[in-house]
Amino acid sequence: MQKVGVIAKVRWDSPNTRSNSYTQNIEYITRGLDEHEKQEVLEWNEILDKIKNDSSNEQGFSRYLDYIERQEVEINIDNKNSFKTRKSSVLATDNGFNTKSGKEGLFDFYNDVISSSQRNFYNRKFDEVYKNGGLLWKPIVSFDNEWLKEHGVLVNNIIDEEKLKDTARKMMTSLLKERQMENKIYWVAQLHYDTDNIHFHVAMVEKNPTNVMDMSEEEEKDHGFFSQKSINQMKSTCVRELTDRSKEKQQIHDVARKRILGVAKETQFKEDYLEVFQQLSEKLSTYHYKNLKPHEKKWINTLSYAILQNHFPSEYQHFIELTSNEQEFYRRAYGDRSREMFKDYSQNCEKDLLQRLGNTLLKQIKEYKNSNHALNDKSSIRLSDELFKSLVYKEDSLQSIKQKERENTRSFSYSVSQENPVPNRLDDNLYNRSQTSSPYTLNQLNYHINKLKRVLERDVNKALREYEKLLYQQEIQKEGEYDSGR
Repeated sequence: MQKVGVIAKVRWDSPNTRSNSYTQNIEYITRGLDEHEKQEVLEWNEILDKIKNDSSNEQGFSRYLDYIERQEVEINIDNKNSFKTRKSSVLATDNGFNTKSGKEGLFDFYNDVISSSQRNFYNRKFDEVYKNGGLLWKPIVSFDNEWLKEHGVLVNNIIDEEKLKDTARKMMTSLLKERQMENKIYWVAQLHYDTDNIHFHVAMVEKNPTNVMDMSEEEEKDHGFFSQKSINQMKSTCVRELTDRSKEKQQIHDVARKRILGVAKETQFKEDYLEVFQQLSEKLSTYHYKNLKPHEKKWINTLSYAILQNHFPSEYQHFIELTSNEQEFYRRAYGDRSREMFKDYSQNCEKDLLQRLGNTLLKQIKEYKNSNHALNDKSSIRLSDELFKSLVYKEDSLQSIKQKERENTRSFSYSVSQENPVPNRLDDNLYNRSQTSSPYTLNQLNYHINKLKRVLERDVNKALREYEKLLYQQEIQKEGEYDSGR
């Protein structure tokens, strides 16, 4: 069984002396991490406890920066409870990897490697937070190396560390925005290569720390705890930045919007379902899918399933395969513990398809009602279950087909066919006509407009990030010790 692609955790430390404030959630915090990474978390807990008991003037959160940056370093605390630890190097070149740029070390919001003067600035700020009773948050994001290989981040033991660093920056930007902590945090990070999973640690403190020294344990937890929503946002940002699913999303769009809905809009289904059209034209209370009553939606969905099965069998099967594969991609990336992020993906895609196809059918039924072909004797019309049962093999057969296809994709294989076959049952002229008809052209135009919007939005966000970097640089330069390195 393959490992989860991305694991994210956030824990915190405080200057408080109560021991359980650091270990109470250790099982939750370390779940999913490998044994080496779990040991790191536990070891830092022990180091911090020793630091808090140290009577020297060297105590503070800056010790954590030494820990995550270590290059064969020793951490010594010489007092009656002396504690000594030696950790191996975390650098890529010391652990069988190379990096594209060759830049290794602590990095921050806009520097790939911080200078010694910048490091001194952070040391001072982190220790000031410690003395003022603030918290040190310690996010960690860990990647399955095979997953990084699948998406071109790790190739022939060469890691694209620039991409990982940029991902960390974007993750922190979205995380702080979600937490309403924008422009209120100092943070630095470091990539680690000394475990089976390449990962990065982040150290972050408040610029104007909230003093937790007089807080109760529950009050400190309320201030320090990161919700599952925040954790999920960290993971989704990393997955979005490190992978490109545009090709797969385009395939789903093409099958649903062009090969099914595009053709359906050019097809007169009343010729095959005249009796159903007759009855529905008089029984429906509205002709917009979202406004239908539950039992009316069931009628339309049953008709939609019949049309998908009888008119678009290969396209519908391909649609199920594509959406199931995409759902499995998310399951591979996020893991079953975060199944709420993806469990309904395929089902939601199908609901969207049914809604759009349903509106196409409702439009045709309404047109039929307004024509001279509608039945005159409205009182004799009765919509029966037997009528719908005669449309298809039964909805159960469709559900079994869908379930079988989804089960076939549970092998974590994400290769998707590049073929785009025209179904044999459709007339070639009708299919080709749909490719040049006005509805199809509008759908295509709308897609490209939305794609352009996304490109523009990324450019605007990039410009805003650069602006934020400049503001951040100006702000911390006012502190007098920070050299921008530019």
